[in-house]
Amino acid sequence: MRKQKKDRSFRPGGRFTCLIAVVLVLLTVSPGCKKSPAATTAKAAQTTVKATAAQITAKPASAATTTKAATAAEVPAEQTLAEESSKETYVDKEFTADEEYIPEQILDLGGQNIILATWGTYDNIRKTYYDEEYMKTRPAAEYAVFKRMQAAMQKYNFKLDFNMTSDGVGFQKNFVSNILAGINFGDLCGAGADYVFPNYVTNKVIIPIDQYYDFSTDPFDWKDNEFMMASAKWQGHIWQINTNRHGTYIGTLFDKKILAREGMPDPIDMVNNRTWNWDNFLSMAVTMTKDTNGDALLDQWGILPGASLLQGLVYSNGGKYTYVHEDGKVTFGLTESRAMKALQFANELMNVYKVTGGTLFGSNYGFYVNVTGQMWQHVSRGFDFDMVPTPMGPDVNEYIAVAGGGWWVVPITTKIPKEVINIFMEVWSVWDNSRPFGLENKDIMIRQNMKTAYFYSDRALDIVVGGQRWDTEFSGGFTGLNALITANILTPITKGAISVGTAVDAINAQAQSVIDSAMYK
Repeated sequence: MRKQKKDRSFRPGGRFTCLIAVVLVLLTVSPGCKKSPAATTAKAAQTTVKATAAQITAKPASAATTTKAATAAEVPAEQTLAEESSKETYVDKEFTADEEYIPEQILDLGGQNIILATWGTYDNIRKTYYDEEYMKTRPAAEYAVFKRMQAAMQKYNFKLDFNMTSDGVGFQKNFVSNILAGINFGDLCGAGADYVFPNYVTNKVIIPIDQYYDFSTDPFDWKDNEFMMASAKWQGHIWQINTNRHGTYIGTLFDKKILAREGMPDPIDMVNNRTWNWDNFLSMAVTMTKDTNGDALLDQWGILPGASLLQGLVYSNGGKYTYVHEDGKVTFGLTESRAMKALQFANELMNVYKVTGGTLFGSNYGFYVNVTGQMWQHVSRGFDFDMVPTPMGPDVNEYIAVAGGGWWVVPITTKIPKEVINIFMEVWSVWDNSRPFGLENKDIMIRQNMKTAYFYSDRALDIVVGGQRWDTEFSGGFTGLNALITANILTPITKGAISVGTAVDAINAQAQSVIDSAMYK
């Protein structure tokens, strides 16, 4: 059912009335990741749009790039290549339009350009907003954005243009100095979370989104994007417009064949009945760790070891590497009891119960705690894997997905920040289906991206869209902090070379110093 339409277009005086329900970002640019075709099976859906009387069938195309998390701990080199590839588009729900979305003229920008600045190819990004024939071959959500942007340009009398660079890393690294020097790249600029938090914020080169968009009335339903509301919030303000509804996070991959052979319960069922927890994770790992060929040597293990196991367990118990407090202070998080308990549990898995072992892609481990991209790595190699959240820790009562964010920031050089923010919040809110070209299924973005990019099963996707809480980690924005943690805590604990308390205490002051130097430089 479509929601009842509300009159809520953006008015320059600050009042919101008659609107669109717009949609996601057409090309979700992520730090350094672009995808290319790969073979897979996709379910295409015919998408009827009354406003254009066009019948559109989704065709193979590059999937929206998923933002690379600042939290990814252990990513094999070949995953970088895997993240560069994309798969056939998957669309599982139609969207409809009851009328052409060209409401009354309210704001006249006099035909001026609004500039999107990011990296990539000018022609590629331009056609996503100007080439209708091309966009008809794209997923429903992307075509909806195209239609809404065309209508918005007519409604508000502006033109959309693009300032593109081939050097995304350099663009982000030099952003602060360039903006402070008065260089105006564009009205909305692409940025990964590791550069934004804390660097862009503490140097005051970007404008908080909630300075000009009223989240208390939330006319375009942005609070419904739980991922953005978690990943873009820093010290009480929302700093980025992230049109994705998910990010790359650490979860638990499982080998369905090994689990079935060993008589293990289905982890997806366990998540659904809330028995997927540390105790059962350990019990299942113990059962799967064995000698399978009778040579008196272990050749199958419950869990593939690695730094990401420790990191994932910290998140699963509500811990963090860093805590950002409402009063502005940022503190080192691994001294907190929930994180310490998780590190100790990981230590026991590896060095007491000895249920970790195996080799990557060796068909000899039941569980692998790592980032979502590892699903693509395993399934594309023929492994029968699926993915669930990390098992629930003893100090929480929910499954938690910690992911990095992005994407668009508004620099202080923007001349019309209020207009820019509200127009694009209007155009990109895919989940608001009270206007033409709104998606009937607000979670189509997650399902489409996760299925095409990472081969999640439909049952696993049900958990992603409704069975876990999104959170974020900002440690990647503090230069050297993650490397310090890995070298002095995660790696020594994995090897059984040091106790958890000793490892954490040894770098506590140094870690906080790294944080403070970035916050107060």
